[in-house]
Amino acid sequence: MNPDIIAKALDLAKPIVETGCELVECVLGKPCKVAGDMLADQIYAWQWSNRLRILEKASKQIQELKGDKESIPTGFFLAALDSCGNIENEDLQGMWANLIANSARSKKDAHPAFIDALKTLSGDEARVLQEIANGDVLEWSPELSHLYAMGLVCSGLNFWTRAFGGSLRTHGTKQPQRVTLTGFGKQFYEACTLRPFSGHTQEEWHIMARALHADSEIAQQVNNLKIQNKKQNTFR
Repeated sequence: MNPDIIAKALDLAKPIVETGCELVECVLGKPCKVAGDMLADQIYAWQWSNRLRILEKASKQIQELKGDKESIPTGFFLAALDSCGNIENEDLQGMWANLIANSARSKKDAHPAFIDALKTLSGDEARVLQEIANGDVLEWSPELSHLYAMGLVCSGLNFWTRAFGGSLRTHGTKQPQRVTLTGFGKQFYEACTLRPFSGHTQEEWHIMARALHADSEIAQQVNNLKIQNKKQNTFR
């Protein structure tokens, strides 16, 4: 389907659609097919809008970090594409983009268990997970309960029995208990975190990651202004 038609139907900037569709074609070896007659369906259109935003970010990350798009496992890519359609939260979209981009560098990052974990994660849980990965000491929260149940985090204290006590504390002391990532939690977090491919330093990686995020926001803002101006001209 023509990118112009998709961009107009989904209210997306054309570069986002073109970049996202190009990644689909690189991985699958054939053009991205979006059912034009289905774009009138709000749920279908909303899901593809989310997918293309994620794919656009992933594609730029792979390109800027000198990865190989064609090395992404097809089965993993299709499963990720199917699952990320319902993700609207910007932080979670970033994690999905990172997961897809990292799958181009290592098959270890293309594990189906990471897809299953990520599609059940909320935006608040993603934030808490990052705080834990950074080594912060956390008070008890509902988000921790789900992360614990998913096998992503652990602590020396069974906080299920102390959930209503307010904080994670070690028996006999007032010092808060540090929550850490499990082995699976570390693998999952690394797979969903943008990491440099060979040939780039950590500093270069962070600079490029910020630039990619800014470019995506600017493209969408410009598209929104065009649509707004078009609507204003219509009523004149």
